[in-house]
Amino acid sequence: GATYERSENDYLYNDYTVYPNVVKTQKDASFFKWNIQDQWSLLFKNGSKISWFQEINSIDRNLPAFLVTPNNLATQKDFAARQLLRWEFKKSNLEHLVSGFYSHSNMLYEDHVLQRASDNDENIGLLRYHGSWKFLDQWKWGYGSDIKWTNVKTVNYLENPSEWAWDLFQSIQFQPSLNFNVKALFKVTTRTDLGWHFPFLLEANSYLGKNKNFKLWANVGTDVRFPTLNDRFWFPGGQSNLSPESNIKSSLGNSFRLNLNQYWSWNQKVELFFNKIDNMI
Repeated sequence: GATYERSENDYLYNDYTVYPNVVKTQKDASFFKWNIQDQWSLLFKNGSKISWFQEINSIDRNLPAFLVTPNNLATQKDFAARQLLRWEFKKSNLEHLVSGFYSHSNMLYEDHVLQRASDNDENIGLLRYHGSWKFLDQWKWGYGSDIKWTNVKTVNYLENPSEWAWDLFQSIQFQPSLNFNVKALFKVTTRTDLGWHFPFLLEANSYLGKNKNFKLWANVGTDVRFPTLNDRFWFPGGQSNLSPESNIKSSLGNSFRLNLNQYWSWNQKVELFFNKIDNMI
């Protein structure tokens, strides 16, 4: 399918980010996009399923420059080709999911402020395995791993980096009844040159009343957010020595819903939370 949109307006403002006191003006904006997708799947008698998805899309934009760098774009042309192959298997209390993903994208654009053209290439590969096992009627064990590779080539980076990412997770859930469950998630995650981190999450939920109208929950955990390649290497504005952002978070709350009649309902939610962030990006 293809779409075409056009709008006209006057854009005039100051950029206070990387280019102070630079006035940007652009009157016209246009957008053109085309997309092709192909999907197929194969079912086996043992309950497994293989799916294949591929996509090609292209976008051509003539846009006003935005305030947030690096989107100082006068014109932009994107091309992306993606493929995904996935195998699913479900039998009794076991579930398996194995998938492989590859994406190639290219972006050509002209920087509205620097008055220069750029040609960016990005390649992404992902291999994923996720599985789960239900046992003793009330327990569910989840496990899996992701391996991701990203390679970027562009004149707007201080260098042309390749990044490896690896995540490994284990989860356990105990649900003695439909009205109560306890979950725990433990993870190991790393990125090239950014170290190893071990986030976790502990969570308890309870549901009371008909249709789970009353809910109580409590959770505590840690998380990590890695700086993107743009955060680290984009020029100008990137900072290659950024540390990952980490946080400690917890919450305690309840929610309530009362159906007054077929037309009216009353919803109420109260939550207390605490969040501490280190090395905020």
